[in-house]
Amino acid sequence: RANSAAVGRAIEALDPPEGVKKWMGYKKETDKAGRPQYTFDGERFYILFQSWALSRIVSTSDRQFKTLTQDPDMSKVLLNTLTGMQDKTFNLDEEQARRVAERKRQLEESLVRWGQRKEFQRVYKPKR
Repeated sequence: RANSAAVGRAIEALDPPEGVKKWMGYKKETDKAGRPQYTFDGERFYILFQSWALSRIVSTSDRQFKTLTQDPDMSKVLLNTLTGMQDKTFNLDEEQARRVAERKRQLEESLVRWGQRKEFQRVYKPKR
């Protein structure tokens, strides 16, 4: 049996099904000072943790393989596998132009809503 406050709090926060808690031998007890004490089977927790890590690697392996073939930088693959974050590059000028256009659209909608401007919609005859 293993005691670990950090792992115990993690298990409690994740709130796995009762069957998983029972299989791990997870128990939360309070000591005389009122502090929670967590006990569990360390080997079973390790197996469960390893299966989660393996599942993460297998489920993202196709995407990681594609990333690695496009750019052989292993750090991008590790970043994505371990954290789920992706390394991306973008053009700041394009992003700024997109945000300015979005803000302009929002301001125009607000002016129409406040009655300061009228909305113009084009009417046209479709080609046959």
